[in-house]
Amino acid sequence: MAATQPDDAVPNPPPELESLVFACLEAEDPDAELDRRTQGRPDLRPAARRLLARVRAREEPTPTASAGLQIPPYHILSELGSGGMGTVYLAEQRAPIKRRVALKVIKLGMDTKAVLARFEAERQALAMMDHTSIAKVFDVGVTPQGRPYFAMEYVKGVPITRYCDDNKLSIEDRLALFRQVCSGVQHAHTKGVIHRDLTPNNVLVSVQDGRPVAKIIDFGLARATDHKLTEKTLFTEQGVILGTPEYMSPEQAGLNALDIDMRSDVYTLGVLLYELLTGSLPFSRDQLRQAGYDKMCAIIRTQEPERPSTKITKVRKDTQLVAQLRRTDSDKLVRRLRGDLDWVVLKCLEKDRTRRYETVSQLAEDVQRHLDDETVLARAPSVGYRLAKFARRYRGQLAAAVLVLVALVAGLGLATYFWLDARAQARGAEIARVGEAAKAKESAEHAVNAQRSATEALSRKREFDQLAGVVYLERALEAEKKLYPPWPEQIDAMQRWLDVDAGRLLAMQPEIERTVAGLRARVVPTMPEAPVDSALEAETFLHDALSDLLRRLASLTGKERKAVEQSLAWARRIEALTLGHPKARVTWQQASEAIVRADGAVASERYREIPIDLKPQMGLIPIGMNPSTRLWEFYELRSAWDGALDPASIEIPRQVEGGERAGHIDMQDDTGIVFVLLPGGTFQMGAQSVDPSSANYDPECLDHETLYEVTLAPFFLARHELTQGQWKRLSRGETPSNNPVGASVHGGPTIRWTNPVEQVTWNTTIALLSRHGLALPTEAQWEYGCRAATTTPWVCPRERLADFANLADATAKRAVPSWTCEEWDDGHLVHAPAGTFLPNGFGLYDMHGNVGEWTQDGSFWPRTQPRPVDGLQGDPSGSDARIVRGPLCQRE
Repeated sequence: MAATQPDDAVPNPPPELESLVFACLEAEDPDAELDRRTQGRPDLRPAARRLLARVRAREEPTPTASAGLQIPPYHILSELGSGGMGTVYLAEQRAPIKRRVALKVIKLGMDTKAVLARFEAERQALAMMDHTSIAKVFDVGVTPQGRPYFAMEYVKGVPITRYCDDNKLSIEDRLALFRQVCSGVQHAHTKGVIHRDLTPNNVLVSVQDGRPVAKIIDFGLARATDHKLTEKTLFTEQGVILGTPEYMSPEQAGLNALDIDMRSDVYTLGVLLYELLTGSLPFSRDQLRQAGYDKMCAIIRTQEPERPSTKITKVRKDTQLVAQLRRTDSDKLVRRLRGDLDWVVLKCLEKDRTRRYETVSQLAEDVQRHLDDETVLARAPSVGYRLAKFARRYRGQLAAAVLVLVALVAGLGLATYFWLDARAQARGAEIARVGEAAKAKESAEHAVNAQRSATEALSRKREFDQLAGVVYLERALEAEKKLYPPWPEQIDAMQRWLDVDAGRLLAMQPEIERTVAGLRARVVPTMPEAPVDSALEAETFLHDALSDLLRRLASLTGKERKAVEQSLAWARRIEALTLGHPKARVTWQQASEAIVRADGAVASERYREIPIDLKPQMGLIPIGMNPSTRLWEFYELRSAWDGALDPASIEIPRQVEGGERAGHIDMQDDTGIVFVLLPGGTFQMGAQSVDPSSANYDPECLDHETLYEVTLAPFFLARHELTQGQWKRLSRGETPSNNPVGASVHGGPTIRWTNPVEQVTWNTTIALLSRHGLALPTEAQWEYGCRAATTTPWVCPRERLADFANLADATAKRAVPSWTCEEWDDGHLVHAPAGTFLPNGFGLYDMHGNVGEWTQDGSFWPRTQPRPVDGLQGDPSGSDARIVRGPLCQRE
C-alpha cells in the first residue's frame, strides 16, 4: 500500500523554510517580502510560495474593523490590534449594562469546545481577582462563525516598554513601575492563576491622577487556551507560530505542560525586567525565529543569557541612546546595572526553576532591597559585598576603628623609615670608626623600638582582619538552611558546606580565641570623666564583636556541624533504603501496581474518583493496604531515626490483620510517622447540619451558614498526631511540650513519648517540617480527612464521641472543678497517647479532641472559596493569625 500527499504539501521542506515563511507573514506585503528574501535561491522560492499560499488559504479572514459589525451582544467600534492568537477589537456592550470592552477573537486552528471548557474552569478564579494592576475578564463566548472570543476590561494605555522610553523614565522609576506589575502577578498567583505570556503588549501603562499605573491584560487566557510552547501548539501549520518565544520560560519550551507553575511567570518577569533595564532581550526575536523550531527550544532551555551590564557594553552603537532614554550616560548605566540588578535578573532567568525566586513577591522584595541599599538575596555575596553592607550598618563603631587603622598604618610607615634611617646611621658610624658609641647605641635602641611598633601595627591589622569571620558565619548559616530536605541531590552541597563554609570558620576559631584573650587584657574600663580614647574605643568594639562571633561559632561548629554530618549520612543512604529497605514487606512497585495497574486502569476502588500516578516518595516505605479502610499506608523513616541507629535496622510497623482491631498499628516510643494515602475527591466543606439547640451552635458565626464544594487531589495525611518522640527525633533532641515525658498532671496518667507534642508555634512547626520534606495540611485537607466521606457534624454519633475523642469530661471535672463536664468519662485528664481511641473511616485518629494542631492557612475573614487540588485559602504569608484544626503534618 502506498501513501500519498495532498497536492499542496511541501515534501521534505528545508530547515530554513519555516522561519522564511514566518517572516513573510509578518510583513505588510508578504509576496514582495518573499521575492526579496529568495533572491539568489530559485530552488527555494517555489516551495516557499506554495507554503505561503497554503497557510494564507487556511486562515479565515478576521472580522473587519468597520463600524457596525456585530458579535452579539457586542457592537464592534474599531480594531485595536492583531497578534498570534487573534484580533482585538474595541467594542460596546449595550445590554444588560452599557460599557466599552476589549473583545479578543481567537483565530481558527483551536478546538472551540476545548478552549471554552478550559476557560470556564478559569472563570471562577479570574472573577475573584480584584487588583488595580489586573484587567478584568467579563465574558466568554463564540461568534456566529464558531470562533471563541473573550470580553475584557478596555485599558487605555501603551506597552510598558514604550511608555518608559517615551517618558525617559530613570532606572529607579522603571523599577517602581515594575514592582506594580509584580504586585498584580502575585495577587493572581494567590488565586491559583498563572499568566504564562507576560510580554510588554500584555502589560499596559496609563496615567491616572498624574501617576503611571501598570495594568496586566489577558490574565489567564494563555492558560485557558492551553497556550504552551510544544510542537503541537507552537507550529499549528508550517510557518505559523503561536505565543511569544522571546519571553517563554524553559519549562514552556519543553514537552511537559504539567511542569509549568508560578515560577514560569517569575522567568517571564525577569525577561521583562531585562528589557526595561537594557532596551533589549536576552535572546533576540531574529535569533530565535531564524534558528528553527528545535534550535529555538534548545536555546530557551539551555543557553545562558548575558548579564544586563554586559549586554549594554556589546551594543556600542545603541548604548548612548539607551542610556539617554534612562536619563543617564552609557558609563553610569553600566555601573548602575552591574552588581545587584545583574544578580536579580539572572536569578529570575535561571534554567533550573528551583534556583529562581519561589514567588513573585520575593522578586519584588529583592528589587525594593536594592532600592533601599540593603543586601539582596539574589546574589552569591562576596566578602567585599558583605563587608560593605556590614560597614553601613555599623558606621559609627567602624569610624573609630578606621581612625586607629590609619594611625597604625601611618605609624608603621614612620617606624619603618626611622628604623631604616637608624640602621644607615649605625652603618655609617661603624665605617667611620669615630668615637660616637653612645650615639650608635641610642640609634640602635630607636631602631628596636621602631621595629617593635611596626610588629604591633601588623598584629592590630591581623586582628581587625578577623572581622571577616562575621561575614563567613552569616554566609554559612544562610547556606545551611538550603541543605534540606536531606535528599541525595544535596550530598555535594552538604560536603562543600562541611569542608568550606564550616571548615574555614573552624580553622579561624583558635586564632580568634587568642585575639579575644589579648584584647581582654588590654581593654580597661575608663572613668566617665576620662577623655575619649579612640584607640581604646576601637579595641573595645573589636573585643565585643569577636566575642559574639566566638559564641555563635560554638553553635555552628558544634550543633549545626553535627546536624549536617548526620544529614549527609542520611542522604547517602535514603534513596537505596526507600527503594529496598531490608525490613519492608512491600515494595513501591507492588504498592503502585495495587493502586494503578500496568495498563493504566485503577486497581483499587478507593482511588477511582481522581486517578493517581503513584511514584516512590523519598524516605517513605510502603506498609501495605489497611485491611479495614482499604487505603494504603506508608512509614516515614526519618521520624523513627534517632541519629545513632542504623536506618536499615528500623522496624517497619505491622498492621493487625483481623478481628475488631484490623488495621490497627501499636504505637511505641520509637514509632515514626505513619502516613495514609487519602483518595482525591469532592466534598462539602464547612459546618453541616448543626443543631441550633446544641451547645456548640453560635448564631454569630457565619461559618454555620457557609458551605464550599472543594475538589482535592490525592494526598498523604498523618494517621496519628505528631508524638513527642517523633518531634524529638526530627528536631535533634528538642522537647518543647508544656507537659513533658514523665510528668503527671493532677495525678493523672504519666506522659509518654507517644503523647502528642504541644506548645509549639506555627513558625517553629513550619521550619521543622520543611527540613524533612514535610508540610502542614491545609484546612480543607484536614476537614476532608476528618469527615472521611461523612456529611454529619461529627464523624460518629455524638453519643459515641467518648470512643473516638479525648475531651474535657468527668475526669477533668474531678481534677479541676471549673472545667466543663460532659456526660462521659474517658479517664484522661490531659491529652492521651496517640492511637488510644477509635479511628474514623479513613483510619485517622484523634480528629476530634486531644490536642489542636496547626494548618497551612491563615485565619481570613470573611472566608473564601478554597482553591482546587490542595484547598489552600489565600496567601498564608499575608496573615498573622493561623487556623488550628487536626493532624499535625502531611507529606509534601
